[in-house]
Amino acid sequence: MKDSSNHPGGSTHAGGLRRRLLRSHLIVAGIGLGMLALMLLATLELRTNARRLAELRGPTVRASTLALEGVQRSIAGLRGWMALNSAEFKQERSDAWKDSIEPALARLDQLSAGWTEPRNHERLQKAEKHLHKLKQAQWWIEDVAQTPGNEPARVRLNQEADPVAEDMLNAVTTMIDIERALAGDADRCG
Repeated sequence: MKDSSNHPGGSTHAGGLRRRLLRSHLIVAGIGLGMLALMLLATLELRTNARRLAELRGPTVRASTLALEGVQRSIAGLRGWMALNSAEFKQERSDAWKDSIEPALARLDQLSAGWTEPRNHERLQKAEKHLHKLKQAQWWIEDVAQTPGNEPARVRLNQEADPVAEDMLNAVTTMIDIERALAGDADRCG
């Protein structure tokens, strides 16, 4: 009689087949676990980016837009005051600073603690300086605009306040464009 352990169809062959099947199943399971781990990391990264968008980028864009809208309102109020001599327009200019520009700057200062791009901090400081100059120029123009024979107030508005407002508009627009581009990059990476 022949020994079945040496025969290809014997019990030794069955044990080798089991080991190979077990090894292949473990490899497949390992690959599955690896893919699962990668998907978990990708999901965590996506969650982090979504949280950053919701907690930092979105509010930054909203505050920047509020400041920009306030600047436009304050200049419109000043122009109305100069053209029509109505206290309603003086109040509109004052309200734009109190209700839009100053709260937006305070919010941007709060949010800037989470900004990772150093250029955004520099842009905020530059925007704050421009806004301070704009507020002073508007106050001066408002103060002397209705003085009889005071055409220099209009000249000063055109030479000082309008360029500062234009610089502010450009700075805020640039910040919004950068945030949108960064949000688009995060969407493409995610």
